[in-house]
Amino acid sequence: MELVITATNSITAVGHNAEMTAASVRAGISRLEESIDYYDIEGNPILTASIEGIGDDEDDVERMGSITKYCLSILLESYFQDGSNLENEIHLLLGVAPVSRPGPRYEGETKELVNHLGEMAQKWTKKVTPQVIRTGNSSVIQCIEVAGKLLKKDPHSLCIVGGIDSLLASDTLDWFEDSERLKSETFGRNQGFLPGEAVGFMLVETNEGALGRKKKALVEVVGVGLANEPAPFLSEKPSKGEGLTKACRTALSESSCDPAGIEAVLGDLNGEFFRAKEWGYAELRCFGNGNDARQLWHPADCMGSVGAASGAILMNIAAAGLSRGWIEKYAMVFCSDDGGECGSAILRNDQEVIQ
Repeated sequence: MELVITATNSITAVGHNAEMTAASVRAGISRLEESIDYYDIEGNPILTASIEGIGDDEDDVERMGSITKYCLSILLESYFQDGSNLENEIHLLLGVAPVSRPGPRYEGETKELVNHLGEMAQKWTKKVTPQVIRTGNSSVIQCIEVAGKLLKKDPHSLCIVGGIDSLLASDTLDWFEDSERLKSETFGRNQGFLPGEAVGFMLVETNEGALGRKKKALVEVVGVGLANEPAPFLSEKPSKGEGLTKACRTALSESSCDPAGIEAVLGDLNGEFFRAKEWGYAELRCFGNGNDARQLWHPADCMGSVGAASGAILMNIAAAGLSRGWIEKYAMVFCSDDGGECGSAILRNDQEVIQ
């Protein structure tokens, strides 16, 4: 079964759509600014990356809800602009922050936002089934695996896969700052991450379903790997990156791609040493001495760390690169969360599939 991505949309600090976000990351454009609302333990302002221009007059939860609804509405309006409807079910799979992390539940404490997103999709079909996956950074890749299983049962259904998160609420920032994880150059803390926020969605379907709906695919998803790190960051045990290694190896094995053929890797590296060490182990085990020409993209440099939205944003950027030619054939995406959940996906630009 060929699993394809037929449409994407993203809203980040560097772009209000998928194309602008990918172009900004490719150009190295950053939207990091000193926060006027939050200061580190020494009273110094931290750098953050926030989305501006949507819901600016709303509080945090309402604003992220407005951003999320706007992002999905643009995606669906574009996909169904030909006036078509679906006889088959739409599955809405949403990746969000883990419950262990303090802060607002942007997906809605009582599922208001999730239900509203389902109602939006119901405009084009009779049945929409929502599912929320709360595994943080790796949640969207887990959503992709779930989508594959659902589409295997009903190849003509459609999956909306998305991730939403913001790390900018004060109680979320307090939680990270208590562990001295926020980067604060004025305080002399050069290791750490810069918090951001993002929303990303993609439409995932079988190639058979896409052809039946006369939709052109952007890329094919040829491998997905999930694993759990036995010594995650939150356990305070020394880790050797076993979980991420397993996730990447599984994705490579499913794809039947020679590791040397991976031209670009996009990951949720964010400036924290333990994440760089984790990827270092995984890279060495999966690629050996590797390909010196292989690109490594870590968009947190541009838009800050975006938590549970990471998988969607990274896959959308990879899809843009593959479909537009600045990544030729294969790209790997990887994400891992503090709780140990790891995920990886391999995307391919295969003209035999996507034409």
